[in-house]
Amino acid sequence: MKRNRYNFKLNQPPPSDEQIARHQDFDALLGQLESGKKNGGGLVRTLYWLAPLAAAAVAGWMLFGHLLMTAESDPYFEEAQAYFDSKPFVNPPLPNLEAKFVSKKFNAFEGGSFVYENGSRVVIPKAAFINEAGEVIGGEVEIKFKEYHDYVDFFLSGIPMHYDSLDTRYQLESAGMMELYAEQDGKRLNVAPGKEIQVELQGEVWVPTQSPNQLPKFNIYHLNVDRKNWKYEGVDKLSWADELPDLNNLKATAQKSYSKELTQIEKERSAALLNAEKGAGKPVAPREPKLTKEDDVTFDLAFNEFDDPSLAGLKEQYEGTLWKVVDNEQAFNQNVAAGVQWEDMDLKKLNELDFELTLYSGGNSIKVIVNPVLTGSDLVEAQNLYKSAFAKYQAELAAWESGQSERMASVQRKYDALALAAKNEFEDVLSTADQNSQGVLKRKVVNRFTADRLGIWNCDFPMKPFNTKVKGKFVDDAEKLLDQNTGYLVDKKRNTLSRFYTTNETPVSYNDQSASLMWIVAEDGQIAIFEPKNFEQIKKNESTQTFKMRRINKDIKSEAELRSLLDF
Repeated sequence: MKRNRYNFKLNQPPPSDEQIARHQDFDALLGQLESGKKNGGGLVRTLYWLAPLAAAAVAGWMLFGHLLMTAESDPYFEEAQAYFDSKPFVNPPLPNLEAKFVSKKFNAFEGGSFVYENGSRVVIPKAAFINEAGEVIGGEVEIKFKEYHDYVDFFLSGIPMHYDSLDTRYQLESAGMMELYAEQDGKRLNVAPGKEIQVELQGEVWVPTQSPNQLPKFNIYHLNVDRKNWKYEGVDKLSWADELPDLNNLKATAQKSYSKELTQIEKERSAALLNAEKGAGKPVAPREPKLTKEDDVTFDLAFNEFDDPSLAGLKEQYEGTLWKVVDNEQAFNQNVAAGVQWEDMDLKKLNELDFELTLYSGGNSIKVIVNPVLTGSDLVEAQNLYKSAFAKYQAELAAWESGQSERMASVQRKYDALALAAKNEFEDVLSTADQNSQGVLKRKVVNRFTADRLGIWNCDFPMKPFNTKVKGKFVDDAEKLLDQNTGYLVDKKRNTLSRFYTTNETPVSYNDQSASLMWIVAEDGQIAIFEPKNFEQIKKNESTQTFKMRRINKDIKSEAELRSLLDF
């Protein structure tokens, strides 16, 4: 009996675009098959090598035919395609909230290694970049990096999260996505042939609680903006970036940690508010000159007994003038009562009325604030100067208070954001604990891969559409139709974001076994939300649904505000 030698290859990467293109000549492919028949056993060997490519070529033809038939038979598909084709492929819906690039500079010939705030790392080899002319460049290069980790990041980026393959549109469940560019003198560069950038991208994934230490399988994709599609680049080399939590004590540990973090945030907030108030240059009110009272402590200064040249001008103006103590009077009286003989003094003018007097005796000294005792015309002149100075002070104080209000608000916003981030992290842990009871757990990972091109890279697992489907139309609280807009849908158990076009009959697929959140960006840029509790009210087996959205009747000013609105 002849022994068959089969080599089954599982989990092979899909063929590249170039491989598919080379084998889309069906006549040539048929010729090779016929030739194989004439050569006996050669047919089997030929099919062994050609079968995957032929299948890919045929599948590509079937996909193209399917899309044509769908476009002809499904008006929604045609309208949605035209809608999205009329817009930039990468289209941030709220540009004012789009994340900023983190920029770092380095010498191109030397390369560099960069670690970012989230812990992600990019290693660039020496002489890694070329210019438009294909020349290897040296000198200073600016590397620009941006990373995306959850559905709010994906939404603000405007980057599509779907992947078309073999007659099926998949959603890309992400373990982390990034943008990476290099520039010199404001011009974009390319990676030199043969060079590769090493990437360690932080991310998170959902895993079953039954096997929480089993790493999931993710792929690496690069976004071809010109062709408007994601291109498969290889397998993601994942590793854990956290310790497996104590699943039985998760909530109690999280509560303790959250309380401690909130206490620290509020402590820092109080200190920052105090510093903002003290260090903001608040104007000081001038002191009003007044008649001397009987109980005022007065004295004269014998300028002739001190040789300090700096006192010469003051001597000419204030020789023979009486002085009174207006601050630190107790210390002054105690020293007078003790019969202290002063050996030297410093007199420094603070404003039109106040002077700082420092008196020295041996190794001791005291500082007091003093005023010259004014009478008659001197007092009248001082009061007139005071009125002018006080009017100026009031104007400066009004300007300071106006600016101070924003300074204090800025401090409040900063610590509000920190408190919200801590709250969200705490709620994520609680959610993880709840999800754990449902059989899934969120864990931190590091995605490792090499990038031979700049641009947008994604670590993903392609998901098939959910089985629960309805045809929906969308209205706001006032029953105003929300059509011809972009809608978004997210499932709490999947780290992805679906994008769709809104009409009276939009096909909507969602997971009825998990919490879902939907929102639409209206023509005026405002957001309308369909919350998880509303999904729960959709009757099973309903084929149509009117999604009544809660409109947020204001512009969103910050990412923190948006996250609060879209939190679930």
